This record gives sequence, structure tokens and C-alpha cells, in this order.
Amino acid sequence: MERKRAEYKSSIASKNQLKHAFAELLYQNPINKVTVTAVIAKAGVSRSTFYAHYNDIDDLLSAIIREESARIIEITESTGIGNIYLDPKPVLTAIADHLSADADYYKKLYLSDKSGEFITSMKKAMTEKLLSEETTANLKSNNINELKVYCAFYVSAFLSVIVDRFIGEIDLPRQDMIEIVSSILERSFAPTEK
Repeated sequence: MERKRAEYKSSIASKNQLKHAFAELLYQNPINKVTVTAVIAKAGVSRSTFYAHYNDIDDLLSAIIREESARIIEITESTGIGNIYLDPKPVLTAIADHLSADADYYKKLYLSDKSGEFITSMKKAMTEKLLSEETTANLKSNNINELKVYCAFYVSAFLSVIVDRFIGEIDLPRQDMIEIVSSILERSFAPTEK
């Protein structure tokens, strides 16, 4: 049992090293210039370690996108997604905390050659949760197309604010940014009058 736990921790550590090395290289180069050889050299792991986890560079990219989308869904579910329109601060804070915990990694991903794929993936994951029945029950509108427009607009805006903060276009403390975004969301998504 102890050996399996050690192998699991080693596997997690190797994957993290590979993902961070990949993010660094992707930040500096277009993806067609990022090679397995460069990733393993930067990560300090063997070629067999890379291939134990990923088939190629595209598989590594896809894995990161899947993992991040799943993590965003997990964060939104664990912070009470049902009340996000009435009180968005817990979800926004949890997402900001997640990104801040490894800010350099996320900055490199979101400012890389493939930033559009990461942003689209996060946008899709967040929008799916925001359009779930548990979150939309008390909103002004029950028109799904209208709600899709609201969600697309606000999710895109929130992600844009995060990216702008990463590149230094927005120079606000994280909590101030969350307060402003929360205030905008709260005013827009008032509950229906019964």
C-alpha cells in the first residue's frame, strides 16, 4: 500500500513537472516548435516518463485542457453553484484562488500560442454550470437563449479580466477585482419577482 502511494505521488509529481515545462515552452514558442525532447529536458524527466503519461505534445495539451475544465467544474460545484447569481463571490474567489496558487503556470498558459483553447475550454466549462437548472431557477428570465447570451458575455468578461490582470493591464488586488465583478453580476442577475 505504501509503495503504491509513493508511486502515485511520483506520478503526480512527474506530470506536474511535464505540464509546467510545457507551459514554459509554450509561452516562449508556438506549439509547432515545442518538442517532446524540449519538454523532457526542461522537466528533468526521462522520455519513458513522458510517454507513460502522454502520447505526444498534442495529447499533453489536450490533457491540460481537460484537467483544467474538470477543475473549474469541481470548483464551481464545491462552492455552492446554486447561488452564484445571487452571491457570486464564493465561486469567483475559489477560481481566483485556484489560478493564484500557481499564477506563473496559468499566466504562461493563458498568454501562450494556445491561449484561445484554454480560454474556450474554461468558458465552456463555466457556462455549462451556469446554465444548469439549479442555477437558473430564480433568474429574471427563463429564456434559454437569453441566458446563454448573458452567460457567454459574463464568463468571457471574467476570463478577460483575469488575463488582463496576468499581463498587468489591470493592476488591482485580487479581492478588489472579485468585488467589482461580483457587483456587476449581482446587479445583472436579480431574482425574479414572485
